[in-house]
Amino acid sequence: MKAIAIGLKVLGFVLIFTTAFVPIYKIYYDATPLSEHDKYTQDSLLIRIFGSRVEYNTIGYDYNNNVTKVYTELQIPSNIVILSASLWFLLFFSVLAAALGQVFQSGGVKKRGNMADIMAALFLLVSLIVLIIAINRTLNFTANEYKTLLSGQTATPSAAVTFNPNDSNPSYFLITLRGQMTFMFYVYIIGVLLALTGLFLPVDWTKPVEGTFSRKFSNSKPVSFIKQLATMRLTIYILRRLLTLIPLFIAIMVMTFVMVSGLGDPVALLLLGKINVTEEDKINLTRSLGLDQPVYARFVIWFYNFLHGNMGESYRGGRSINTMIGELVWETLKLQLASFVLALLIAIPLGVVAAKNQNTWIDSTASTIALLGLSMPIFVFGLMLIYIFSGYGLGWLPAAKAHSIPTPMVDWSALRAGDWGTWWSSLMTRTGDSIIHMILPTTALTFASLATYTRLVRTTMLEVLRQDYILAARANGLSERVITWKHAWRNVLIPVVTYVGLFLASALAGAPITETLFTWPGLGYRYVVAVGLLDFPMILGTTAILTILILLGNLVTDIFYVAVDPRIEL
Repeated sequence: MKAIAIGLKVLGFVLIFTTAFVPIYKIYYDATPLSEHDKYTQDSLLIRIFGSRVEYNTIGYDYNNNVTKVYTELQIPSNIVILSASLWFLLFFSVLAAALGQVFQSGGVKKRGNMADIMAALFLLVSLIVLIIAINRTLNFTANEYKTLLSGQTATPSAAVTFNPNDSNPSYFLITLRGQMTFMFYVYIIGVLLALTGLFLPVDWTKPVEGTFSRKFSNSKPVSFIKQLATMRLTIYILRRLLTLIPLFIAIMVMTFVMVSGLGDPVALLLLGKINVTEEDKINLTRSLGLDQPVYARFVIWFYNFLHGNMGESYRGGRSINTMIGELVWETLKLQLASFVLALLIAIPLGVVAAKNQNTWIDSTASTIALLGLSMPIFVFGLMLIYIFSGYGLGWLPAAKAHSIPTPMVDWSALRAGDWGTWWSSLMTRTGDSIIHMILPTTALTFASLATYTRLVRTTMLEVLRQDYILAARANGLSERVITWKHAWRNVLIPVVTYVGLFLASALAGAPITETLFTWPGLGYRYVVAVGLLDFPMILGTTAILTILILLGNLVTDIFYVAVDPRIEL
């Protein structure tokens, strides 16, 4: 019975999520011309609805070829986007709730398991209702757009429509719509029923498995490993955190979207300085940017596209935000990673040595460096570096950009041609150019981080060295080296792990002040520029990626706590 319950749940969710890739509902149209000379393809596919997305096309006129045709990839109506995004989240939460219920049931926590199963069932039932509403809304919206009257799943024309209103003698068509359920719609319903049956089968998960085959299967190594993994407190903790992180991410993005929308009018900024701008130009630009819709509708459309891997296009130049972020990631990461590794390599031994030599000149020197780093703003230290080593100073190092102009490039064609010498020379030239430009910004970032890490390691080490087990180790005659690096160091790692986790989560955020000061082409600098230019898609896309990384980084940090110190409870 246990295997049947798990099998039904797994099979049900597999069938449900299969419909995300195969159409479950289609809308066809038939354009009947009112004149004999007007010819057009009959009975063509217009709209496809999947489990969690809609391919919404529209009929229009191709002025270049003077034909009526279907245009794809146009903006989906906001109410349909809301339903599609809601369906996606309902299905995702239902899987998490079902998995959490299975973990609780297998662990003998029956009450929590039942509550999780009920939540999973509610999510599934609501998802089915949302799907049906999405189908009806899509058909209604399309019928209104093409002036047709609904009768069941068929829409008959109530008036003729034209797609070329600029023509003095336009062609008119009578549009007939026809909705059709595909086989996958019934697969979706079957999947929901199977999952619900598996959730509510009367199974006592605490009782041992009966039957020779069932016992052998249940005690096999793969199944035992899965059962052990499912009942681990770490697994339960991760599932519970995921159920809270997703609503938290949505709430953060809603607040961010509202605040960004209130920064100003990007249309006025885009048209600033241009002559002969009419009110019609402003209206057209507002409509093309999607800023003519309410804030809630714009957010849902943006969030829907974000879930499908599309963060929009920049208001400046129309470039894809995905492409822009991808180009800036490496420049940000190499600066952040270099400064972080250098700060840890210096701060950890410096903090330990300072704690071991408390109240000596070594401790005073380390404390002075830390105090100076905490007190001096990073832009002041950066300006000092620029003045001393560049500009009016020694002139040894470049003060701006990540590469020289023109930028030296790696000759990959020489490598493909077998000319290793030329390729190696170009690689070394490129690497040397990058390192020279990294020295000043990396030094500024390292100095700022060094102060925090040194004080953290020193304070934690002093506290650990006063513990009873350290005194016992000394009484047993252990050397100071063994006491420090084998016994005390493990507990000093806990706060260090916190900073490592936070760094990994926020590394892509870059250092906006440092990158702006050194004109470093990273995400931090580009983010500051985007705020100044009111480039909403760039601001929202960067914020969304960083928010996800920070939330996951906090989760990974909590997990590492247990690996460092098993006494910590999740």
